[in-house]
Amino acid sequence: DLYFKKLGECLEDMGLDDVSHMLKLVRDGRKWDEIGREVGMGPDAARIRFGRWINRLLSRLSGPIKPA
Repeated sequence: DLYFKKLGECLEDMGLDDVSHMLKLVRDGRKWDEIGREVGMGPDAARIRFGRWINRLLSRLSGPIKPA
């Protein structure tokens, strides 16, 4: 839960409150048609926007492993 909370906070820091809200809804088990309605877009648009930003954020957070 702390990991997802951190992801949500990072998204909010980036000004992506809607994507952070989508993350919460996904974690709650909501379907994309519900999520889309809640954030004011179609289900496919919501899913694509969410996936795009989550992938970007995860790639930034994982980044290259630096040798010790």
